[in-house]
Amino acid sequence: MNNYDALSDDYSRSHEKPDKKYSMAPTALSIVGSLHSKKVVDVGCGDGFFTKEFAKTAGFVYGIDNSEEQIKKANKDAKNIEYQLVDMNDFTYPSVDVIFAPFVLNYLKKTESLESLFKKFYDSLSSGGLVSGIVDMPQSLVHDMRKFGSIKRIKRFDEGEEIDIELYNGTEHITTLHSFFHKKETIENLLDQIGFTEIAWHNPIISPEGLDIMGSDFWEGYIKNCDLAYFSAKK
Repeated sequence: MNNYDALSDDYSRSHEKPDKKYSMAPTALSIVGSLHSKKVVDVGCGDGFFTKEFAKTAGFVYGIDNSEEQIKKANKDAKNIEYQLVDMNDFTYPSVDVIFAPFVLNYLKKTESLESLFKKFYDSLSSGGLVSGIVDMPQSLVHDMRKFGSIKRIKRFDEGEEIDIELYNGTEHITTLHSFFHKKETIENLLDQIGFTEIAWHNPIISPEGLDIMGSDFWEGYIKNCDLAYFSAKK
């Protein structure tokens, strides 16, 4: 849906959005927990925003993405990481302890495609392994979180409905992306049917740095009205 080869430079600028810089990364790290000696796959790694964070403490991290330009950027600073240019649906996943899948579920329109990907994840994970991810999940037809980094628009809350996502850093419009809507119940049911347990949804957190730099007043209403859903499940 999104040509990240063409969008590569613009998308990299999204790393400075307040929600991404001060909430997405710390929330993801909090959910996956200690990565000491663990192997991780970052699905849809882009230029390595999350991958590099995981690699600071993990045993080894695989970053996969289908954008050549994004992988080129990621490889400029690859330590303890192996990046691969591959489609997540065709990738032969190695045996790992953690799979992190930010936003990529929203690139699959059909529940059958979600199920197939979850099966790949399940087969790849070690016993007790964790899958976690971030899902675009607006709470209103026009979910305006521009102050924090995005405006999301959807016509109706049906499975597979298209979401238009405008990314902002302050008043600056960075780029517009497109994805598909999935309900929490759909994701939960698929994970459960495949065999995952301890399926959970997590509230976002804000880093101490974000509170210090932006101020607590800036973040008022963010957690309650967040347009992202964070999930985890265990094998």
